[in-house]
Amino acid sequence: MLHKLIRSCWLLWPKELCVFNIIKKIDLEHHHTHDHDHDNEHDHHHNHTQSCTIIKEEFCGNFTDGEEMVWQAPSNHYLQGTFQVFNSSSSVADVTVSIDATPSIILPAVRPGFTISRAAINPTSFTINAPPGSNGTYCITLYKVLPFHHHEPVE
Repeated sequence: MLHKLIRSCWLLWPKELCVFNIIKKIDLEHHHTHDHDHDNEHDHHHNHTQSCTIIKEEFCGNFTDGEEMVWQAPSNHYLQGTFQVFNSSSSVADVTVSIDATPSIILPAVRPGFTISRAAINPTSFTINAPPGSNGTYCITLYKVLPFHHHEPVE
């Protein structure tokens, strides 16, 4: 699964912009005993371990004048994202930014020479609209959960 993430990032961005970090592996255990109601065929002494890995993805880039959707993902693909935009002090106008997420994020215009940053839950897109004569940089940090299911019998 991680290899697919890296390849998909490389298709969209130069390799040096794709940074993947495994943040944390989480193990959750639930022990079943025969005190629970189960089908007769079910082995009543199972240790059910459910694990997931949280992946942190980071990438940055430059923008110039025009409207550009700089990032997009399917719904519920990412847990959270942090989106940052710096409008260069050489820009002649404010830059507008929109983040589609749950709930939607409404951002104030970014004045020349200023930076704005917002966190979003379940983000799906990030768009920058820069008027002619404007430019700057953006950085995106995304968090994704990769679930793993592992079942081991307890003896």
